[in-house]
Amino acid sequence: MVSALRARAQDVLRKLAKEHASTPRLSAAVGVGALVGSSPFFGFHTAIGLALSRLLKLNALAVTLGTQVSLPFLAPFLVFGSVQLGHLFLYGAWLEVPRAHLDLAVARSFFSAWLVGSLAVGAGLGGALGGLTWALLRVTRGADHEAHPWSGRSRGSGWGYDLFFRIIRLLGPRVGYVLLMPVIAFYFLFDSKGRRESQRFLRRVLGPRTFLGRQADTWRHFTALGRSLVDRLFVMARGREAFEYGSEGFGHLQDALTEGKGAILLSGHFGSWSLAGTNLQGQARTHVVVYDNEAESIRRFFARNPGREAPGIIVQSQGPTASMEILRALRANEVVAMLADRVAPGGATVPVTFFGATAQLPVGPFQLAAISGAPVVVTFGHKASARRHDFVMLPARHFTPERRGDREAVAAQGAQWFAEALEAQVRAHPYQWFNFFPFWAEEQDA
Repeated sequence: MVSALRARAQDVLRKLAKEHASTPRLSAAVGVGALVGSSPFFGFHTAIGLALSRLLKLNALAVTLGTQVSLPFLAPFLVFGSVQLGHLFLYGAWLEVPRAHLDLAVARSFFSAWLVGSLAVGAGLGGALGGLTWALLRVTRGADHEAHPWSGRSRGSGWGYDLFFRIIRLLGPRVGYVLLMPVIAFYFLFDSKGRRESQRFLRRVLGPRTFLGRQADTWRHFTALGRSLVDRLFVMARGREAFEYGSEGFGHLQDALTEGKGAILLSGHFGSWSLAGTNLQGQARTHVVVYDNEAESIRRFFARNPGREAPGIIVQSQGPTASMEILRALRANEVVAMLADRVAPGGATVPVTFFGATAQLPVGPFQLAAISGAPVVVTFGHKASARRHDFVMLPARHFTPERRGDREAVAAQGAQWFAEALEAQVRAHPYQWFNFFPFWAEEQDA
């Protein structure tokens, strides 16, 4: 009987050890466990960790291992640091209590400070331990996948965004920025390819820099991307009122729609691109062209928030079907929005001059403009301050060829026009263009 129970327990443990055991998920599991273990809920860390492992589809054993940061000899330091940081964050001053006097009974009287501070402490420990786990697994396992200039998928995962979304909805973007720091540190330390491509790009815009200057530039670049994602989640949670907005030239879109041919609205992975939709409310029925994983995330969000009007979703990877849906929307005098600064693997391209060198842009948006006769409008947004995002929209342009045989040349003109508009914005706000892969032809060949 005992041996049978032991064998059963061993089978269960082996199964748990193999679940969700990729390098990223094991690293994330240890980090989430450390975050839970830093929380004030002593006695419930394991139960909370196991619940989160099930909710977020993480390895349960790795999460449980991470919660052990609250072992008895470490707990006093965790409590003291959490209460002090939380008190500083909430009230602007350190709590004048010596560490020896700050036991659990005293800490409970400052529970709000303890809870808020534990998020910062736990995020720091989680980032450090998750990063260490990732590094060790990379050494022992090797890379999980081969590199590609751009895979067509955004970084991050659904469970990670869901977790951040819940935290930011509850505590606001300032706490999100704090929790983001260990994530930024993780990528800064371990994402050598992203760091290299950031420095390559910034060297084109800012010129030669010292070694320390390059590191500071890349940290600022990664931080700008992270904050843009936090802002996006905060708008998803609170609506348009989450931030202040400045807008210039948004009448150009209405002018374009008066032609009755719809409008192709282009932007790039720049600044506040993910918030642009908040400024289109009431303008016209809008469809967004996205990739498979992005489409699923958008659908999940609007399913959770049924009171908000969802845009039409056109999945780019569907090829001819997507083109037909776009043309149908344009004929209905609706807006089709898409990002035009990245090429998915296997996508058709057109060469442009960008920052004095040759780069490839997707040709599809400009071919659609040539075929449909729809005006093309470009919009960009950037984070102007902690609570403000500014947007600009350029006058519409037409790229309609006189003859069918001229479509290719006209599409190339449209792509170069977009590249010049994007370059002007990137020069003005270099840290807010978020492409961390070989973008120029000479880099891809290197």
